[in-house]
Amino acid sequence: MFEIVKQDILKFLSMYLEEGCRLAAAAFFLMFLIGGCCARKCEKRQFFCLRSFLVAADVALLAFYVYTVIGITLLSRIGQSVTYVNLCPFSSFDPSVVDPKYIYENLLLFVPFGILLYPLAEPFREAWAVLLIGAGCSLAIEVAQLVTKLGCFIVDDIVTNTAGMLAGYFVCRCTAWIAGRIGAARNRNKFLL
Repeated sequence: MFEIVKQDILKFLSMYLEEGCRLAAAAFFLMFLIGGCCARKCEKRQFFCLRSFLVAADVALLAFYVYTVIGITLLSRIGQSVTYVNLCPFSSFDPSVVDPKYIYENLLLFVPFGILLYPLAEPFREAWAVLLIGAGCSLAIEVAQLVTKLGCFIVDDIVTNTAGMLAGYFVCRCTAWIAGRIGAARNRNKFLL
């Protein structure tokens, strides 16, 4: 099953790679240009240039990611004449009803979102904000699928997408905690020497 999930992910990435890279390059250039203009006014210019480069890279990856998600959830689909709404939470988690690969794919779809938002700004480092953003973006996708008749509105998709975003957030949170502990240990060792 994980091989099928991997194949699906690689298929969609290859479909949107070229246009996504163009969008990411444009976003990077724009953000780095804005950061460069701000760096001229900053006293710590070298630090600010590195920071603006990292932010520009993160925004570029985020632009590529958002484009790919829109492609996967809306652009790659064929319109349906019948719409379907499932508002019963956890009803599609039954393997006899839905192929479990869809649950894993929905979960994995939003993990990069949680990872890419974390370094952008301080509010994205709070679990409640990530929870609201993940649920809101997933709800927007589900409503767009329903309105455009390009998919079904399934509340379990919102649950799994939000859980995926929180998983990405916690990956970054744990990484930051570990990096902080390593930095503190290095500072203690420097003090002792």
